[in-house]
Amino acid sequence: MRALVISPDGTVDLTLTMPNGDAERLAWLQQQVGGWVEAFRPVKPWLADWVGWCDEDGKLKGYPRNERATELARIAGWSTPAGMLFDELVGTIVFTGYTPDADVAGVPDDPVRVARDPWPW
Repeated sequence: MRALVISPDGTVDLTLTMPNGDAERLAWLQQQVGGWVEAFRPVKPWLADWVGWCDEDGKLKGYPRNERATELARIAGWSTPAGMLFDELVGTIVFTGYTPDADVAGVPDDPVRVARDPWPW
């Protein structure tokens, strides 16, 4: 299963190594973001097939701002589970797919294409 990993330095990596099992996938996501994962989803219904993952304590830990992931999330009109728009994303951010059954899937092509476009947008 593929995932889009965006580092704070702007590096975009499309990895094919995200595990399929729930426990293994959670451990992998936690390793990528550096702590407990928090999901954030798009507000726009036509973008509902992908989800972002960050370290829920990334700001408290002092992780650097992830400009590229923040802008990708803003383009998609993303928000927190409470419906608040993000001010910024910090640390390494992972984007995956998301099914109507609330299951994690491989990342769709649209966020990959946008993230790989020349910077800045």
